[in-house]
Amino acid sequence: MRKAEIWGLPTPSVADIWCLLAAVLDLNDLVAAGDHILTPPRLFFGGRATKPLASFEALTAAAARHKGGAGAAQLREALKMVRWPVDSPAETELRLLIVSSGFSEPGVNCSVPTAGRELHADLGYPRLRIAIDYEGAYHFENGTEQARRDVERYEAMVAAGWRVLRVTALDLRDPSSFLKRLVDAIAEASSALFSR
Repeated sequence: MRKAEIWGLPTPSVADIWCLLAAVLDLNDLVAAGDHILTPPRLFFGGRATKPLASFEALTAAAARHKGGAGAAQLREALKMVRWPVDSPAETELRLLIVSSGFSEPGVNCSVPTAGRELHADLGYPRLRIAIDYEGAYHFENGTEQARRDVERYEAMVAAGWRVLRVTALDLRDPSSFLKRLVDAIAEASSALFSR
């Protein structure tokens, strides 16, 4: 196990801690933890920090060191499923829900070129011009300024020719409506793509 230090005290590295969690977390939670570790945090004044808590290479090396430990099979599976940058566990849950429902895996932090600037949807299918955004509680609790930014962002993506699916915690609890909207969006976008 690789050692790190916190306040001068020895502690396992972040990558080794992630591997140890494989014994107690379910697969989806382990993937969400891995996504968080690999995603540099957002900065208060915009943008991202330059370094994540650990690199994918560090997670891979740690998984090799823990190959005989509790949860090793789950750890190997999670390592195949981690992605970055991902800003919340709900985004990971949504991506894994989409894949487990039989859809191809959407890209994370999907680039959406719009007039004036490039936006990024939480998930998306760029070829089909489908953006998927998870609307966490802060979108509803941060007042009219946040609501205005969300509306402007949504309208900019739609004006750029993208279909935008917005998802909430209710959709994660009962995904049937969202999955139907996704089926419809993919069918419509595929039909438009192949009729060109």
